[in-house]
Amino acid sequence: INAEYMGTKFPDIKLSYWGTVAVGTSMFVCHVFQALFQSLTMRTRILTAYLGYIVIGFLVIFWQEAYVILTSFALIGALNAMNQGPLYGIASLFPISTFTQAVNAGNGLAGLLNVFAEFLIRLSVSSSSQASKAAELSFKIFIGLMMVLSVLGLIVFFNMIRLNTCRTYITRSENIKSADDEEGMQKESIWVIFAKIWPAALIQFSILFVSLLVWPGISCASPKHGWFTEGGSQWFEAPFIIGAFNVGDFLGRSIAGVESICNSFSLKTCGVLTVARMGLALLVVLCVRPQIISNNWILIALVFVIGVSNGLVCTITMMKGPLLVPNYQRAEASYIMVGALFAGISLGSISAVVLDAIFKF
Repeated sequence: INAEYMGTKFPDIKLSYWGTVAVGTSMFVCHVFQALFQSLTMRTRILTAYLGYIVIGFLVIFWQEAYVILTSFALIGALNAMNQGPLYGIASLFPISTFTQAVNAGNGLAGLLNVFAEFLIRLSVSSSSQASKAAELSFKIFIGLMMVLSVLGLIVFFNMIRLNTCRTYITRSENIKSADDEEGMQKESIWVIFAKIWPAALIQFSILFVSLLVWPGISCASPKHGWFTEGGSQWFEAPFIIGAFNVGDFLGRSIAGVESICNSFSLKTCGVLTVARMGLALLVVLCVRPQIISNNWILIALVFVIGVSNGLVCTITMMKGPLLVPNYQRAEASYIMVGALFAGISLGSISAVVLDAIFKF
């Protein structure tokens, strides 16, 4: 959602902080709820999620109140949890991890195209509309684009699961589950599976925690000076900082699919990299307060590197985590990995709010 437009319309709430908290927390809570009760089928979850995006699109266009916007952020998070789990679950049914990498790369590409589309819309609208109306118009066009893509997403998904290969693996998994239920076989505890994959899950959590600790809230709180006011425009700040992360994230997720690179990163290597990138997070903070580093381009470069490492390590651990357990446990392992991802987003964004309250970024 257009950060500048919402920030101007609702100056009393920090959407770059609280919006992220709403999304991340609702994703985690919804994911845990679904894991415990599993009351909805895969197809129902996907259908509900994408139709929900369309409803929320209409809501935020025609009913713009602060509490409505924050509620919409939370609902978007819950709907994300509903569709992410099935996608990773389907990918984990295949005998190789390439399909999981494809889902991760798709997530990264979505973030990249998101900020790119918003930037182009804003540029085109700014050249043909009054400045006071440009942000609102670009916001409505962007939300309309989201609604159209939601319809396309439903079409693509239901055509995908009709493909022979995909249908075969889904049917096989459903038959195994049905046979186990008929025979009264007790499902292995989720904690037993977690005990086998906890290093990968911990890395997944930590990498997202650090990323959301400094991005987008703290990094977008950088003072509007330097290139943002002299070489560009003040509204360039949010799309360039958000875009730097998304470009890096997509690049990291893409190169993780290169077999030689993926094989060279063990879980131990990923863990070391996760700890090392905490130093990058500290440098981002120093770009904002006490602003020891005052160059806008250094901040953008730091955010880009954090994005690359985020995409690379997240994808590799998501690919390797489910492979630590037998094939019949991999769907549950994928749900654990996604849960760790959502927990990192939630607690990282909450911690960013706490830091902002203490240090007044």
